[in-house]
Amino acid sequence: MNPPPSPERYDLLVENATLPSGERATLGIAGGHIRRVHTGAAADATVPHEAAQRLDASGMLVSPAFYNAHTHAGMTLLRGFADDMPLMEWLQTRIWPAEGKLTPEAVYWATKLGCYEMIRTGTVGFNDMYWHLPQCVEAVKDSGMRAVLAPVFVKFLDLPFRKLAEEAHAAWKRGEWGEQIQFALAPHAPYTVEDDEWRWIAEFAREHKVPIHTHLSETETEVEEIQKASGGARPAEHLHTLGVFEGNNVIAAHCVWLDENEFALMAEHGALCCHCPSANMKLAVGGERARAFPYAMARQAGAKVALGTDGPCSNNNLDMLEEMKFAALLAKHATGNAALMPAAEALALGTRAFPQAVGLDAGRLEEGALADLVLMPLDDVMLTPSYDYTSHLVYAANGYAVDTVICGGKILMRNRQQPGYAEARAKVEEIVHGLGLKAS
Repeated sequence: MNPPPSPERYDLLVENATLPSGERATLGIAGGHIRRVHTGAAADATVPHEAAQRLDASGMLVSPAFYNAHTHAGMTLLRGFADDMPLMEWLQTRIWPAEGKLTPEAVYWATKLGCYEMIRTGTVGFNDMYWHLPQCVEAVKDSGMRAVLAPVFVKFLDLPFRKLAEEAHAAWKRGEWGEQIQFALAPHAPYTVEDDEWRWIAEFAREHKVPIHTHLSETETEVEEIQKASGGARPAEHLHTLGVFEGNNVIAAHCVWLDENEFALMAEHGALCCHCPSANMKLAVGGERARAFPYAMARQAGAKVALGTDGPCSNNNLDMLEEMKFAALLAKHATGNAALMPAAEALALGTRAFPQAVGLDAGRLEEGALADLVLMPLDDVMLTPSYDYTSHLVYAANGYAVDTVICGGKILMRNRQQPGYAEARAKVEEIVHGLGLKAS
């Protein structure tokens, strides 16, 4: 007679959860990855498994955790500071002058508060571009999240950008940033970075195999500005002449004013378009012609698309569940096609698209994937009735339905409790008062 099979051993066992399909499952997690998905009878908690930690997920929906493809987390300091203004006026008269006052300590606490907000609403990883990079790194390390962080290049500051980038890259290579943070370069935009700097950035990124994170064609005005300066080339075309796309992993935020040829160029080189619907609508980046991000055009060209919130001053929150809903609704409204960007597609854009672009296997509840998960109570009104949980995630829920957040098998939030949040919030309030910042 054969002996009974030995129990499997896990670091964490998420027991009796409900998958978006409605099926019950127990997920065995080890080494930061999902090692087993036990469904049906095998999902029963009485099945012998050994685990260092067990989490009873009975009555909970389990979903892949969310990834924010473009933000400026340190801008929690400026939430509500400058609203209801067009982009360039907003930047030049309010945001850039205020950011000139920010100290490294201010950015540390503001980024930390942004991490708390993202975890609270189910996000475990983000792609960030902000000042005082060492403090951003420390805040993310403290949070347990994943992030892609980058030194920012912009032409109107008298800073040794190349030296700062080289030093930051060396610190990352030495392992000082930790395993869950990746390095990138962040030239702000084609209209704020000189061509020579772009050439250097492109070469550095190719040599060291790191991503380039930038803003691209957010407004029609900047398209016209680049065309005038470059002799007619549109922004993506101009960057291509500078070697930016060749052999590089480019992550471009907004992309509202790209045309068909530019989307084809992005697709050819595997560049990622980061669609930020809430910020784009709030800042009216379509101008009088009210253009929305042309999702159908991007998809037709084969360009990769992910979703981001932008910063909590232009959004004004970091809730990726809201962003998925707005992306789907805007795509439908802008084209008159109610079938465009269905719920499952929107969910993939908010969970899977960005991590795949930076080499992470996340966004799927399958064996081998990173154990990046969120749990939500099934009795939440936003998940009731139980027709279609994928639909509820995109069209009904917001981030405050999230109960538990797991990143790489480590529990970052359980029962909506976040130790340390009150201190971060109080510090940000104190810093804002000390800087004398006042809303417009």
